[in-house]
Amino acid sequence: MPFIWQNGAEFIGPDGRPNLSDPSVIEAVEFLQGLRRSGSAKLPSEVGAAWNMDGYGRERIAMTMSGLWAVNFLEETFPERRYAMAPLPQGKVEQSIAYVVGYVIPKDTPNPERAWSLLRYLTSEQGQRAWAETGVGLPPRRSIAVDVRSDETAVFMDAAGISRTWQIGRRQRILDETQSAMQAIFIQDRDVKEVFAELEARLDRLFPEDVSDGGAR
Repeated sequence: MPFIWQNGAEFIGPDGRPNLSDPSVIEAVEFLQGLRRSGSAKLPSEVGAAWNMDGYGRERIAMTMSGLWAVNFLEETFPERRYAMAPLPQGKVEQSIAYVVGYVIPKDTPNPERAWSLLRYLTSEQGQRAWAETGVGLPPRRSIAVDVRSDETAVFMDAAGISRTWQIGRRQRILDETQSAMQAIFIQDRDVKEVFAELEARLDRLFPEDVSDGGAR
């Protein structure tokens, strides 16, 4: 997503469908495919790692992209590994991505009062500070974010102003189908335009109606 955004494109159009014929979307994906073909980019499994930070911690890859949670992982699993952090390189547009979480109370919860009490604590200054001190993520409260700013969080905080949240905003099935298409591109090394054309036809069969009027968010 950030590579598509940095190329000045939108992956999901106003109708809720992927912009699979957009030249800028295709160009961004072909750029990533080029990194794979040149050997500059590897899948974790190709270097005997469970995931990207595992490969980085084992010094089998030199650079990777991840979130703040990676700091805890490195400190706990590879405490001797020295590293530095930097924002994503800028493309045509300066853009990054943010992974956000939200708390909800199910409408059929048997303990709504206790659930509401927990929710109030988690979103309070005290709860947000406790969350921030774990180093798992950044607190949405700016005052606390400023208080807990450190060398580890600075890069992520500075990127907040140019970050967009990871969300397709439509049916989960569209994301699943897109993931399968990306595997064909990056694992089977198939032509991007060809795979996208097949994906578009598949989505037309699955969702002949306008998907902008519903679906899971």
